[in-house]
Amino acid sequence: MSFVRPWRETTSISWLPEDLKSKIEDAAARNRRSMTSEIIVRLESTFSREDVPADVRASLTSSFTSSLHRSIRKRLVKRFVKTLTISE
Repeated sequence: MSFVRPWRETTSISWLPEDLKSKIEDAAARNRRSMTSEIIVRLESTFSREDVPADVRASLTSSFTSSLHRSIRKRLVKRFVKTLTISE
């Protein structure tokens, strides 16, 4: 017999669309949280992002994108050089 927390028996989020409820259930299981905790964490993260000024967000996004492009370019060059070396 498994232990069931009493508040889980009475908690209902039937107001959620079924596909969204399923996504929250999956995320909560992956993160080892209750569905309520998962919803709270996700809501808090959206509000914390809003607290960051738009120009700072844009700068961070730009920096990340540039860094990602450099990393991808380096990997592609390495693969290309490796391919040239093997074929010679």
